[in-house]
Amino acid sequence: MLFKRLHKLFPTLIYLVCGLLLVMFFQSATTLRLTDIHYGGVNQKLEKSNNFYYLEPIANTVDYSMTANLNYLPFSQTNINIDPDDCLIALKVNNQDVLNSKMNQPICGSERGYDLDLKPYLKIGSNQVMVSLHNEGGALGLYWQNSLSDPINFILILLTLILIIAILSLLIMVIDSSPLITIFLVIGGFILRCIYLMYTRFNVREHDVPGHFQFVDYVQTHFRLPDINYCYQCHQKPLYYIISGIYLKIIGFFGFTNPFSSLQFLNLILFMFMMIFGLVLLKKNLKNKLSFLSAGLILVFWPSGIIHSIRISNDILYYFFYILGLLFINIWFRSKKNQFLIWGIIIALLGLLTKVNTIALLCLILILVIYRNRFNFKHLVVYFVGFLILMFLFLIPYVKQKQVSQTLLSRITRSDQIDGRLQVGNKPVNYLFFDLQTYMHEPFVSAWEDRTGRQYFWNYLIKSSLFGEFSFNKEWSRDLAVVMSFVALLMIGFSSLSIFFVNKKNYRAVAFFGLSLLLLLTMFIFYRIRFPAACNTDFRYIFPSLISFAFIYGFAIEKAGEKNLILVRYFGLVLAICLSLLVNVFFFVNI
Repeated sequence: MLFKRLHKLFPTLIYLVCGLLLVMFFQSATTLRLTDIHYGGVNQKLEKSNNFYYLEPIANTVDYSMTANLNYLPFSQTNINIDPDDCLIALKVNNQDVLNSKMNQPICGSERGYDLDLKPYLKIGSNQVMVSLHNEGGALGLYWQNSLSDPINFILILLTLILIIAILSLLIMVIDSSPLITIFLVIGGFILRCIYLMYTRFNVREHDVPGHFQFVDYVQTHFRLPDINYCYQCHQKPLYYIISGIYLKIIGFFGFTNPFSSLQFLNLILFMFMMIFGLVLLKKNLKNKLSFLSAGLILVFWPSGIIHSIRISNDILYYFFYILGLLFINIWFRSKKNQFLIWGIIIALLGLLTKVNTIALLCLILILVIYRNRFNFKHLVVYFVGFLILMFLFLIPYVKQKQVSQTLLSRITRSDQIDGRLQVGNKPVNYLFFDLQTYMHEPFVSAWEDRTGRQYFWNYLIKSSLFGEFSFNKEWSRDLAVVMSFVALLMIGFSSLSIFFVNKKNYRAVAFFGLSLLLLLTMFIFYRIRFPAACNTDFRYIFPSLISFAFIYGFAIEKAGEKNLILVRYFGLVLAICLSLLVNVFFFVNI
């Protein structure tokens, strides 16, 4: 059936992909792009990546300048969005002062940047641009991109979104025989994430972007992996950085020269595919539409999933492989078809080449294989030997050390090097106590402040599952965050009802998702005990556990309906809908 649907929809899919490539070509062709950039006033090393320039961080205050050429054509976009680090003192185009005529004051960095219309200052052909900037220390540079206020850019982005939505919908129709709810959820989730992306740059609500980008940039520049001491994130598993480096190299040939927004877009697409596979997994294990809708709303609109989907990080590829591997293993567990087990193992190994956290998926596979073959000793021996061989192959890169000091631990984590101010308590009370008052009064959690509840494992875990370690400054956002925290707590309590509905007929599905959740959580707690820092309690490390929570929640709704507990069933559905609506309002309020 799947191949039949694919054969039927394949021509339409090809047309849509060609249309998307054409729109992206026009986007590239109409972009105002700085070329031949030269810096003055700083002696730092100049790096280049796909014609995008940046300087290494400096420790002192400095004023510096930048000159460049800008090629303008009759159909070019003329509105730009700029954001300096730290302040833009002067901007001249063809010796005409743009800054004073537009703003009459210096422009300093902000989360959204500033829109400027350069059309009055441009001539057809080559134009000279001169920029003067002031830096207070740290990274320095000028972020220059297309502005949504430009009609050409707005139309092209709108067409891009429509075409991507159409492509995603077609792909869902291929893998899902009754795709209406899935398409509705995916389109809603995609639109909300695109809105968030439009007002959130790469360096807003991020984790170690310079380190991640340095790794990617090194790979695409040198076509090999860097030494683990080259950058802060260079100890990470390499697959995400290899894929990202190849991706940047390819799109660079087509004129897309802003690596940061390009990587955000790549991660968004990976996240959307992860979400589609997650919805397919939920649908295979939940029998009725209301339970699937409730679980799907959790997976798609859980707030941290919006935030994380556009971060530049290897986390998103780890989420993708974990959920995809979980899908294949679940199909094998339900059908006993070993080809799905093989695919699940391959995907888990790819996940392990992305982030060590995927070890939880391999442990899940091992436990399920042992359970399946508990009465067949020969099969158990074969599987166990195979598992040992895989682990040995995985550990080979760590054994080949260039320096004695480069231990296995240093190749997995840098938690032993983090700021001492992030350290928190490591006593039983920190893991067993839940501070309800702080949870309800503090809208967000901070890795740096005790008053936000960072000392208590469950406070930090639940809050970071909602908003990460980040905050939103608008007053409405803070009020909404408190309400969302309350609704989320009710939903966690509601999901606990599933315990009373487990029986001999359905325990296998509950055990499957429950075991995945337990393995991730156990691994997470052990890591937190080993490195007791607030930032090591961030839910993003075990984000794939959200699908287990979504299933358990949907399972409680499904079984409540079967037991004719109608009020309980609809109470759970209303909670899921309320949280989804609140999340949409929350991210719209922050535009």
